[in-house]
Amino acid sequence: MRKVKIALLLYVCFFLFYSATPYERLVIPPADKLIKYDLLPKEPERAIEPPRRNVPEEYRELFADAADCAGIPPGALESIAWAESKFCAEAKSPEREDENRDLGMFQFNSKYLDWYAGQYNRGIPLDPMIPAEAIGIAAKHIRFLYDRYGKWGDVLIAYNAGYGAVDREEIPESAIQYLLRIFEGKKSNGNL
Repeated sequence: MRKVKIALLLYVCFFLFYSATPYERLVIPPADKLIKYDLLPKEPERAIEPPRRNVPEEYRELFADAADCAGIPPGALESIAWAESKFCAEAKSPEREDENRDLGMFQFNSKYLDWYAGQYNRGIPLDPMIPAEAIGIAAKHIRFLYDRYGKWGDVLIAYNAGYGAVDREEIPESAIQYLLRIFEGKKSNGNL
């Protein structure tokens, strides 16, 4: 099992570093997680950003404006929406035992909607099913995560698995799968 995990990490490392486009300001993990296992060089020569996605026409301007206002690369915002719901504004996860569910294009957990509203929307309740609201709040949240962690791999892991996974440096298998899902479409999406 350990050999499989190492092989998977090497695959992710190889794919991310050799198929990536440079982005001067931002260095993106999972490289930073792999460095501690001596699987990657300490100073990557090229930085990596999440890939651009083919955003549906009706949302393109919203994504571009939100990414610009938050100061994040558009690929970060687009990749998360694509991985979470394939840009489906009406997406809903099944209700869990704790009566919470993930809602909208960015799959905001209903348990934290009040927190998102207080943190990013001046306390005004958030409707995650309205694309303009969801995209704007997601951009602000992604910026918050980037300011906190400074590396895109950590941002993506925290968005998917929560802050604790990054803070404790305990990346669950589901977060690795999430990173792979985000970067796997890179070869075929026509945006290289």
